Amino acid sequence: MTRSLSLVSLFSLALLSPLAGCSSGEGSDNSGMPDMTWTVDLGGSSRTDMGVPKSGSTLVFASVGGVGNEAAQAVATDAAGNIYVTGPYVGGLDLGGGALQNAGKNDLYVAKFDAAGKHLWSKSFGGVGQDTGSAVTLDRSGNVWVTGSFQNVVDFGGGMLTSAGNSDVFILSLGGADGAYRSAWRYGGGDNETAVGIGVDSTGVVVIMGAFGTSVDFGGGMLISAGNF
Repeated sequence: MTRSLSLVSLFSLALLSPLAGCSSGEGSDNSGMPDMTWTVDLGGSSRTDMGVPKSGSTLVFASVGGVGNEAAQAVATDAAGNIYVTGPYVGGLDLGGGALQNAGKNDLYVAKFDAAGKHLWSKSFGGVGQDTGSAVTLDRSGNVWVTGSFQNVVDFGGGMLTSAGNSDVFILSLGGADGAYRSAWRYGGGDNETAVGIGVDSTGVVVIMGAFGTSVDFGGGMLISAGNF
């Protein structure tokens, strides 16, 4: 469900009580409670709406945002109640650790806050095209895993990744303690690919969910689309 609020400052909503796993977008988390996406209209100071998925019953409010468009596409929490958020933004964005610069159209950010909403770290990634983080989760070691899509080229810290088509899927892993780069991969064909969900099982196997157009090979052979997307 989506609810709209009109406020003078942008805020993020997240769990104070910890949950294992993650919730991204609308749906349900491990508690079995429905998620709600809150939309915030700044009414002039920014053209943005930022939505942060909300799970559970106890909320923490923290002011975040910039001069362009920002959105929180997904949120996850760890056992200590720390909050991890990802999404796209346009223009400068300061989540509490200094300005994140925008390299192109939409760039993506990944940020960590403590259980009280205090900024711990934030990272931005992007090239000249449309780049967005769509889902985030944690593995058993506390590493952060993010998926989404990018256009053209993007460097997450391990070298340039180049899209094979209009947009490709990426999988990115960052250290939970400081957001340091660990690894990144891309997958795509000659059309549009997007990822909307990610999970990591107890053995470290990463699973993503999304959509593709035409054809794509994730490493196990070519998959052919039956339609446009």
